[in-house]
Amino acid sequence: MTSGLQETLSALSSASRVLPRETGYASLWTAFPNFIFHSSVILKIGAIVQPLFSAFGDESLFVRLDNAGTRVVITQKKHLGKVRKIRSSLPALEFVIIVDNVRTADLEPGEILFSLEDTEPVERFEISPTRAETHSLLHYTSGTTGQPKGVKHVHYSIMSQYLTTKWVLDLRDDDIYWCTADPGWVTGTSIRNNRARGASG
Repeated sequence: MTSGLQETLSALSSASRVLPRETGYASLWTAFPNFIFHSSVILKIGAIVQPLFSAFGDESLFVRLDNAGTRVVITQKKHLGKVRKIRSSLPALEFVIIVDNVRTADLEPGEILFSLEDTEPVERFEISPTRAETHSLLHYTSGTTGQPKGVKHVHYSIMSQYLTTKWVLDLRDDDIYWCTADPGWVTGTSIRNNRARGASG
């Protein structure tokens, strides 16, 4: 990992210290690089990443956030309206963080503006300790044949993703990997595969 990216992740992680740990963090994105950065930060502070499809409407969001008891949503300003529409029905949801460098906005209680540009660089951040079976990701099924079901992944699952990347995709250290799928689905989250293997993506 380059020093610049390491400092970026450490800065984001340091800024996240005030937020609850060991709980669900939902990421609602359109911009792909942001998901990679913030999902890494969520894992570093010992919380659980809950990726959400950017095209979900408020009802689809509610079903998943309510079932998971999600406490923090990290999103972009353009998705904020959908979250606000259902927030009063989500008692567990404590914070909504808007992170696409919006400098001013009419905020409601529990909403936080975060700008990486205004955050001091951090050279080192102490990663929260986890075990192999500590929960890391919470994916939900599409709900095509019934209510969406939550599927928990653990930190050790990265080993299976590493082997898939190595043996099935045959990614090499000098390969560049692109995943077209939205990060809200398990296929899109497989972007972690190439990083485990050492390839760029």
